Amino acid sequence: MVRQSVKVKKPAPAQARKSIGEDSNLNIEWRQKNINETYGELMKKADERQILLEDSIRLYGFFRECDDFEKWIKDKERFLKTDDAADTVDTAKRKYENFLTDLSASGKRIDALDQAVADFQVIT
Repeated sequence: MVRQSVKVKKPAPAQARKSIGEDSNLNIEWRQKNINETYGELMKKADERQILLEDSIRLYGFFRECDDFEKWIKDKERFLKTDDAADTVDTAKRKYENFLTDLSASGKRIDALDQAVADFQVIT
């Protein structure tokens, strides 16, 4: 066997170990506090983003509904403007009555659009 000398670290005095431990605990507490604050900020931003996304969804739904209604109105307008040579006053009257019937049936749709407009005005 060969004899070899190995250096061994001497243990730090008790007071030195205590200050290292306290420093380490303070560092951990500071990091934990920092993590909690950052997490709180992240959650706040996530909530704000969710609200903005929900508003965007409502807005795009509103636009879609407005576009659909506008197409429906234009179709009805084209139908009423078609002028056949065989059209009589009675035919024109029937077309107009059918339009009024369709329009009254779409009353709830118009009311929903009006309500959405009012809701968007309150938000802004």
